[in-house]
Amino acid sequence: MKKEFKDIIKELRLEKDWTQAELGAKLNVTAQTVSKWEKGTMPDISLIRNIANMFSFSTDYLLGREEQCKESVEAYLERVKPLIKEGNYIETVEILEKADERFPGNCDVKHKLAFALLASAEQYAKLYQFYEDKHYKCMTEREVKEFNEAQLSEGEEPLSPDDYELVSEEKKREIDDLMSQYYEKISKDNLKKIYARAADLFEYLITNAEGNVYQYINAYIMCCTETDQSERAKRLVEEKAIPISQSQEILIGRFSNDHNDRMKAMKECLKGFFEMSDGLRISGSESKEELISLKETDLASLAFLNALSAGDNKGLLKHICPLLIRLFCTCAYLNEEDDAKEYYEQLQRLRETDSKAVHDALHKSLQQLISLSYKNDLSNELSEMNASLMIINDNE
Repeated sequence: MKKEFKDIIKELRLEKDWTQAELGAKLNVTAQTVSKWEKGTMPDISLIRNIANMFSFSTDYLLGREEQCKESVEAYLERVKPLIKEGNYIETVEILEKADERFPGNCDVKHKLAFALLASAEQYAKLYQFYEDKHYKCMTEREVKEFNEAQLSEGEEPLSPDDYELVSEEKKREIDDLMSQYYEKISKDNLKKIYARAADLFEYLITNAEGNVYQYINAYIMCCTETDQSERAKRLVEEKAIPISQSQEILIGRFSNDHNDRMKAMKECLKGFFEMSDGLRISGSESKEELISLKETDLASLAFLNALSAGDNKGLLKHICPLLIRLFCTCAYLNEEDDAKEYYEQLQRLRETDSKAVHDALHKSLQQLISLSYKNDLSNELSEMNASLMIINDNE
């Protein structure tokens, strides 16, 4: 038997342990109005969405249109946790887009969706590269025969079985179709759509989210820049009187429109995106939920910057250091040993580069983290790496 709105609103109110007066105050209506709802009177249609957002359920559920059990925001966020952990941002976006449609005022959904969208751009690029490699590695019997005939006619050696992977015609078509599909996804037009959608979400968060919204400013300005909407970012910054850096000022069209100045400004903003550690340091006292949220944001930030820089991080390596160290520490605290090992190995590779700027940045980040109270095994690993860096720097 389907529940009616009067039963649903009363059940949700009691679950929160609110009085009718308390619920009314949150919705700017009287206790008498809430009482009428619970007796069968329907609220004004404009209030339905506000009520749905407050309780984190869909309007369909509130109106009794869903016969299945209620699916909350938390249920959607739980569904994407393993996907984010494994780096599957494409499927994450699909799920969170549905969640955003059902819960359009929920900032937690918009936060995760915005960063997942940015990270999906790099995932599309990786998938295209994977299938492009498969395209050249996999050959059908017909292709092998034609290639070898051509080689022999020119006096060249034919392919050996180690040079290719034999596949059926059907499998080769499937590979080529997927390569074309992902090539389309990383086209300039499609990337603009991704960044434009992310800009919409970041703008909503800057305007409506509680707490520190400055974490969204840099990403918002860069998304607007990538979609030729600098004026839009400029208007929001001025309307909200948001303090921003000179590099961000240049990107939104203040001070200079010179191409070289704008390219330098973009690099500075990319750099700033990596240097979020000043506001997001970890001490080991965070809750598991806080650590998971921090990790998700860092992973999306790293993926976004890789996408924007077209995978060429050489000029940005020294700015990746704080991000990788924090990911290593976060995974260690979450007892995610495989992930922690992966980030530690990435840090080791940075240590082995011949760049003094990278060594200095790594040394500085390690010193900051070692000064905090970490558990012994983590502190020892970081201290050993830092000590080796000091030796390297002394020899330079």
